[in-house]
Amino acid sequence: MLLHILFIQTFFSYSFCCIAPVLAARVLGKVELTLGQDKDDGTGKWPYFGATEAVKSWGSVHHNKNVDEVVVDKRNLIVTTPAFMYDTPLFHQIYDGIGEMIKSLLGLIGKK
Repeated sequence: MLLHILFIQTFFSYSFCCIAPVLAARVLGKVELTLGQDKDDGTGKWPYFGATEAVKSWGSVHHNKNVDEVVVDKRNLIVTTPAFMYDTPLFHQIYDGIGEMIKSLLGLIGKK
């Protein structure tokens, strides 16, 4: 409950990557976020797709995104990206997604 109050009343912007968006979903309930893909596309590159069911069960909205994409929840001031939820040896793909997350966070707080 205290964490929920801190999230709502401080008016800070937050960014979460990898599995961390589940924290926002669990604390706030109705947030828009991404953990990547919500189903296996047959490549085995999204081994943690099942985590999306948990965030949906808490009332959050999951958006399917690629590793280099983000979701910006303007209502809750939250930016998320899948990062290491995607299984790839190409580290630059994860780096690109985290870079987009930071750019979006700066845009959300008014610094470009």
